[in-house]
Amino acid sequence: MFNNFGQSSRPRVYQGAKQNDRYAFVCEYYDDQAEIMRNYQLLYYVTDETIEMFDLKSKRIFLKRMKYDLDLDDLYIGNTVTVYSRQLKVTAYGDQFTANKMATFTQTTVAIIRPDGFEDAGSIIGKIEHSGFRIKQLRMVQLDRERASEIYQDDNLVECMVSGPSIALELVGDNAIEKWKGMMADEPCLGSASTDDAAVETAFYFSSDQETTARFEKSSLLLIKPHAVTEGLIGKILGTLLSYSMDILALETFTLDTANAADFLEVYKGVLPEYPQMVSQYANGQCVAIEVGKTLDGNQESDIVEDLRDVAGPADPELGRILRPQSLRSLYGTNKIKNAIHVTDLEEDAPLETDFFFNVLRSSKN
Repeated sequence: MFNNFGQSSRPRVYQGAKQNDRYAFVCEYYDDQAEIMRNYQLLYYVTDETIEMFDLKSKRIFLKRMKYDLDLDDLYIGNTVTVYSRQLKVTAYGDQFTANKMATFTQTTVAIIRPDGFEDAGSIIGKIEHSGFRIKQLRMVQLDRERASEIYQDDNLVECMVSGPSIALELVGDNAIEKWKGMMADEPCLGSASTDDAAVETAFYFSSDQETTARFEKSSLLLIKPHAVTEGLIGKILGTLLSYSMDILALETFTLDTANAADFLEVYKGVLPEYPQMVSQYANGQCVAIEVGKTLDGNQESDIVEDLRDVAGPADPELGRILRPQSLRSLYGTNKIKNAIHVTDLEEDAPLETDFFFNVLRSSKN
């Protein structure tokens, strides 16, 4: 079923897209205030990278044609995009032309970073991000022998896959299956052999049956913010954590809506003037939650909350570039809103924040 296998360079439009192409998509948006689901047709014009939206019920223009920071390769069925703070889920293609074109552009494959490649996960994910793939979802898993045997028939591969944690990634892109096969040739990775296998593997690795690897204690939380995910920084940030000998205990993608973002950031409400902008950023696309731990010699646990804050640096990247120029926020942040990552502030908050993502949100999305 699997085959064995370096600023984001992902193009805004697929190489096969022509300048006069117009793509149509059907999207849904849940209106919290009205408590109804609204449906829209979203049009994407390649020639000037503009979008236009129509309300399907009223048959009226909802958004006049205008330029908007939206990538065509994000507009595939099942994905959620944000347009002016509205989270739109793509539910269907709006015409046959779009369906035919996107079938090639948005092929799916499942990539697995095996346990023997886990320490190099940052580098491998970085290569994926800079090779034109869209990471639809990723998840760290720990297979037991029974689960591994459900999907692998080779005894040696089963032994490998139960020897430690692995990372599953659902990748979307132009000719994704063959492209990933070529990339993984010299890496400790696996990949889908066909579109049918990709569907089976997606269901296996990203179903609710896969238990979380989170331990919810003696750990801290790092959240890669949506802007950093879009900029292709997952691999660099993960690689930095591994270079500091930190233990990656759990890793998974999440998409927060405005209510979830406000709930998570509630402690900052009325405290930080940037709170509304913070909520908007957290709800502006996909984020990556990472539970982090660290074990010292003699099996003594470090103060991981403080250690992770040191690696993160000051919340203001401009200040960080003076005080802690090699910290994550200094390297990858631009301002206090887009500062690349969130990390747990207080030790007593760590289990709450970890539970929020790897229990509450994980349960709701399955």
